[in-house]
Formats: sequence, C-alpha cells, structure tokens
Amino acid sequence: MRYPQNTKQCKFRSALERAQRLTAPLSRFRRSNQAFSLIEVTLALGIVAFALLPLVALLPVGLDSQRDAIESTTNAQILQTITGDLQRTEFDQLVNSEQLTTQTIPVRHFDDLGNEIEDIDAAPFVGTGARAYDVFVNLEYPAQIGVADNYAIVRAEIRLARNPGGLAPEVIFDPSKPEQYSTSFALIAKTSK
Repeated sequence: MRYPQNTKQCKFRSALERAQRLTAPLSRFRRSNQAFSLIEVTLALGIVAFALLPLVALLPVGLDSQRDAIESTTNAQILQTITGDLQRTEFDQLVNSEQLTTQTIPVRHFDDLGNEIEDIDAAPFVGTGARAYDVFVNLEYPAQIGVADNYAIVRAEIRLARNPGGLAPEVIFDPSKPEQYSTSFALIAKTSK
C-alpha cells in the first residue's frame, strides 16, 4: 500500500484502515441479525409456554371455586327464604296443638338462581328457570330442646338438595342417603302480637 506524502491524509487512511479492521468481524454477523433463527424462535416459544402452563393449570381450580361459591350463595338464599316464610307464618298455622306431632310441609322447588318455582310442571327442564333445588321441611312440635319439651318453639328441619334431574322427593331425600342433601335447622318461636 502506498501512503501519500501528506501526513493528514496518512493519518486519515490509517484511521480508516483501523476502523475497517475493527468492524470486519461484525460485518459477517450483520446478515444474521436481519431475522431470528428457528432455534431462537423455538426457545422463545418454549419459555412462553413454560410461563403460561401454571396459569392454564389454575383455570379448572378457579372455575370449581367459582361454582362452589355460587352454589353456597344460592343455598344460603334458599334457606333464608324458607326460614323467612316460616317466621312470617302464624304460629298456630305451623303447629297442630291437639296432635303434638311432627308435620311435613310439601316439597318446594327452586331454580339455579334461588327463585322459587311455583308451577313445577311449567318449568323448563334446562336453562334459566329450570328446576335445580328441592327443599323438604319437617316441623317438630313441641321442640325438644335439651331435656324438656318447649311448647313455644317449633324446630324446623330443612333439607336442601341439588336436583336438576328432577328425581322424586322420596329418592332425593332418602334418610338412608344423607350425602344427597344438606340439613339445616331453624327454631321458630311463638310471639305474641
């Protein structure tokens, strides 16, 4: 290589040559930086899939928890409706004071939102307003609380069953199969007006 006589040009050329030597190794990588390789894309997808896998695995657990919460809320709403109705009923209508026995209130039906279904034959089999819960109420008078009978209190046994298939009450509330229904108790007191 021939160097010019001028020192300014000489310094410029030597700086240019040094810059070319320094950037020469990078020039072969410039072409590969224009796109991602298949290995890089595969690794990125693997990392993303590995990160999303626990989130996808939690979906069924979250849905089950939501379904349980909705069912618990509906059960509480139905029980509140039944006990409210019993408390609003005249005490003498709840009990037959001459016989002093237990009596059963006819089975009541509720939809999946906790609304009572008045006409079970007109209710749809599936969908909104469909029969989802049955309630069986047994009244005990006089209420046996502790060791003595209490003639001013009625003990209500409320059995609540999820029954979307419309099984007969004798089947769903079979005392030999208590796992089919939940049981709650309420005490209804005689109040003077």
